[in-house]
Amino acid sequence: MPTFRVDVKGNGSKLKDKLRKIAALDDLELKVGFFENARYPDGTPVAVVAYKNEYGADVPPRPFMKRTAQRRMKNWARGVAKNIRRADRASLKRAYEMAGQVAVGDVKRTIKDWPPGGNAPSTVAAKARRARSGKNLVPINPETVLIDTGKMISSVAYEVKTNGRT
Repeated sequence: MPTFRVDVKGNGSKLKDKLRKIAALDDLELKVGFFENARYPDGTPVAVVAYKNEYGADVPPRPFMKRTAQRRMKNWARGVAKNIRRADRASLKRAYEMAGQVAVGDVKRTIKDWPPGGNAPSTVAAKARRARSGKNLVPINPETVLIDTGKMISSVAYEVKTNGRT
């Protein structure tokens, strides 16, 4: 859960009470990424492909998730704080859902904006072949990194869990 610093003038007892109530709701969790139901047509989990891209298994590391989190985490935390209307679970859950929607857009933007280049010659050739065959909905530059069929970028999602349940 994000950590917030709040400066209070006066005795701030009402605010402190609200913050204590919100802190007691720490069983909520926001996750952003690739979930079990996201799979390629051959059954490969999208999460496996995303992991390989993030950490560099079989390809150079392209840490799109880490980069997004480093650049945007403070904004997500500020959004949660701004969008909590009441000190109750429903309000906190809604604030997390709003942050999740923003985070998904941020991750997709990082993937889309990743600089081209660095693909293996075999990858460039395969992407060019797929573009010519019409297997991609929209032909892409074969040098584009992190986007081929569009499945990974379209599978970025979020979930808010309570007590380990969605």
